[in-house]
Amino acid sequence: GCLVRDADGTLVGLTNNHVSGACSYAPVGLPVLAPGVLDVSPMNPPPFTIGLHAVSLPMLVGDPSSVNHALNSDAALFQVVDAGKVSSMQRTSFDTPASVMDLTPGMQVQKVGRSTGLTGGAVLGELVGASGINYSAAQYGFSGSVYFEPLFIVHGHGDIFSEGGDSGSLVVHTDPQGVRHAVGLVVAGCADNSAPGGKRSIVLPLRPILNRFNVTLVTGHNC
Repeated sequence: GCLVRDADGTLVGLTNNHVSGACSYAPVGLPVLAPGVLDVSPMNPPPFTIGLHAVSLPMLVGDPSSVNHALNSDAALFQVVDAGKVSSMQRTSFDTPASVMDLTPGMQVQKVGRSTGLTGGAVLGELVGASGINYSAAQYGFSGSVYFEPLFIVHGHGDIFSEGGDSGSLVVHTDPQGVRHAVGLVVAGCADNSAPGGKRSIVLPLRPILNRFNVTLVTGHNC
């Protein structure tokens, strides 16, 4: 995801709820590891606690006719344990932008993800109406469909835009003046025969998430 600051100026991390918050089941204070548990191996650096789960936006399971899906957003914040061990850089590709733009159809975008690294794509359009995404948090015995609105579809340039493990990646757009803006978070993907690589990516708009958490993007940190 990215680094943000809350209203008190505290540095915190932003990612998907299903990444660090276990679909709202994770208790406050649960350690967030880097590398993640699935990436622990003799070839990777030893894991350390990068942060502690702090708060999630709601992910109410159920059909829109029975729950208020307008409350749903797959986003969470974690308290950064050591500010010296994190950076606002998106790997070595670019720094997290300071500004935010709204997603629009046709917008050219990029992201840096855990699985596929730096990729580019284009916003195909906005999904019409509430759309469901299937989730599971096996450690808590949870599985279910959560509906969101709005969601946007992104197709990659030449290949997939994102793959499993890229959830929470910050999506950015570079305007005609060469200024980069943050626009969304990768939240899911699914098969799509019309998309390069046979898979579409699903992206949540970033601005509503920042507003609901009352946080601002952090740029220039340990770059």
